[in-house]
Formats: sequence, structure tokens, C-alpha cells
Amino acid sequence: MGGFMLYAADGNQIKTLDIDTLYGLYKKKKIEWPRISKKEIEDRSKGDFLSKGIAMLQTTWFIAQCILRGVYKISLTQLELATVAFSALTIALSILWMNKPLAVTYPFRVNLLAPDARLDPFPGHSPSSQYSSQPTSRRFRAYFCNRFKEKGLFAPIYIFIIEPFIVVWSSMKDLITCETLPKDPNQSSVPTFYAPSSPIDIVAAFVGLCVGIIFGGLHCVGWYFEFPSSAETFIWRTSAATITAIPLILFLIVDNVRMQITDADFSSLRSLTVYFLIVLYCISRAALVVLPILSLRCLSTEELLDFQWTSFIPHI
Repeated sequence: MGGFMLYAADGNQIKTLDIDTLYGLYKKKKIEWPRISKKEIEDRSKGDFLSKGIAMLQTTWFIAQCILRGVYKISLTQLELATVAFSALTIALSILWMNKPLAVTYPFRVNLLAPDARLDPFPGHSPSSQYSSQPTSRRFRAYFCNRFKEKGLFAPIYIFIIEPFIVVWSSMKDLITCETLPKDPNQSSVPTFYAPSSPIDIVAAFVGLCVGIIFGGLHCVGWYFEFPSSAETFIWRTSAATITAIPLILFLIVDNVRMQITDADFSSLRSLTVYFLIVLYCISRAALVVLPILSLRCLSTEELLDFQWTSFIPHI
């Protein structure tokens, strides 16, 4: 997670350590095993209980509103249902990531052992990894001016359209392929979705299976919703059933959930099946994002009604 930075004997940063490199250097007796406490690990976490708790409270409140709409027979829009599904996913991720350090600013210092090695009296503080103390507005103006010098009149298009797309695409790519840490020694943080290549634990896979089925199952609640056209009804039902079933199929066809898909076995039928299911899942998820937005063009009067919480409060 970017929590350990390797330093040379002269005090220069070398690179962010992953677990394999850290253990390899220790076995070769090139470093001392880092001594770090639980409190120090928790201190590296930027997503604390307060921020996650507020997000979960807001999410739970929204889900409760949608449930009560169903109880009192008030129509729910496809967009609200899709949001409920994503809200359930948010709660699951918040629980699973509750103790996960995020965006480590000051990595723990690991020094290479050498006869003339001089250890920093304040380990864990990296001067070169500290961020600029300039105000955010001043940094943004400097960034904006630099982009105008580079891109000219196309700078606004690049800043507000192309660069956000690159950021989103990079995150999506990291989610699928990020198995190695950045090689830039000045970068003390790692991608949010970095995960080293390793066999998947059966318990973790089962938890992922349950979350995937619940996410898809919530979309299936809209099976009998009214859609603007029969084609949209068919696409919604097919896509909802697909994203509900695929996690279970993937769980069953991968031996003990431990198959590593590499270029060497890409030609195998099972690997092709896995890739096909992943592509099909992505297409279905995309359809379930587009359809709720399209359905807003013809909302019924009942769907525009708001739930009145004051009706539960005793009053004269």
C-alpha cells in the first residue's frame, strides 16, 4: 500500500517496497525487518472511521427511503434502484476497507544496511515526499498556466475533458491490471487498486461472490418495472440476470478459485470462457447505467412523489 520506502546509505530514496521485495531484501540480510506498531499503521490511513461512517450513514438513509417507498407502494425509478445497488456495494467496500491505509504521505523508512549507513533520527518522515505547502488555488493557477503554454487554445478541452477521461481510464486499468508498484522513486503513494499477483483466497472469493450476487439481485428487483419500451425492458432483465449469474459461474468454473490467467494458458477453453464472461459482464453493467438515465425522459406522476417522513411524527 506504499507504506514502506527503501533508502540508500546516503539517505536517497530508492523505491517504494512491495511485500516480495521487502522480504527478499530481509532474507539477503540487506535490511533490518521494519518495526512498526498498529497505531503507526492506522495513522497512515486517510479514510478514517469518521469519513467512512458519514458515507455509510448517508447511504443507509437513502436505502431506507427507497425501502419505505416500496412498502407504501410508491413507484421507484430505475435510477433510484440502480443507486440502491451501488449504495449496497459502497457499504460492503467501506466495511472491507475500514482498516486499509490509503494515500500514504509519509512512508515508513527502510534503510539499506551498509558499514557507513547513517540512519535518520526521525524514521518514517521523508523530506522529499512532503507535498508543497502552497495553497490549492495557487497550485491550480500554476497548473492551468502550464497547460495553456503546452496546449494553447486546446488547454480547456484537455483539462476538463481529456485529462479527466485519462484519470478515469487509468483507475479502470489499475483495477484490472495493477500488480506492480510505480518505479518512480519520488512517488511515495501507490495506485488505489494495486494488488500483487497471488492465488485468491477461497474466503475472499466467496465474499466477492456474495457481494456480486447481491448487487445483481438488487437490479432484478426492477424486473416488473415499467419501461419506456419493450426493448428496454428486455435489455434490463437480460443485463440484470447476467450480472447476477456471472459471479456464480466464475466461482464455479475456476478450480478452487486459484487459477492464474496468463498468456501461456490464454488459448485454453476455460480461459477464453472467463474472458468472454468478463466482457459480457462489462457490457451488461454499462447497459444498466445507461437505461436508468434514458428512463428519466418519461417519468410517471407517481414516481415524482416524495415520501413524507413527517407522517411518522405524532402531531396535532
